[in-house]
Amino acid sequence: LPFACLVGSAILCMHGGISEKLTSLEAIEQIPKPLIDPNTHQLACDLLWADPMLGLKGYTDNKVRGVSVNFGADVLQATMDKLNIQMIVRGHQV
Repeated sequence: LPFACLVGSAILCMHGGISEKLTSLEAIEQIPKPLIDPNTHQLACDLLWADPMLGLKGYTDNKVRGVSVNFGADVLQATMDKLNIQMIVRGHQV
């Protein structure tokens, strides 16, 4: 299964969230497949398990999950600007 998909060149969808390793859309395509343990690849892990955190600036370790990161609205906007997309949709939480 894909780690993420781009809808209409404007909406990036994934289960979890964004990553410091998400430097381009091509970075997602470069995740090696098959990947037996996604937790061994930082971008794959974050696409599956990263969570937003209100009031946070930047990234911090995700202490609740014990894997991946939490991210703030500032890096969310910076990532959307960098990738030239309008929205990120996560399937993991409302």
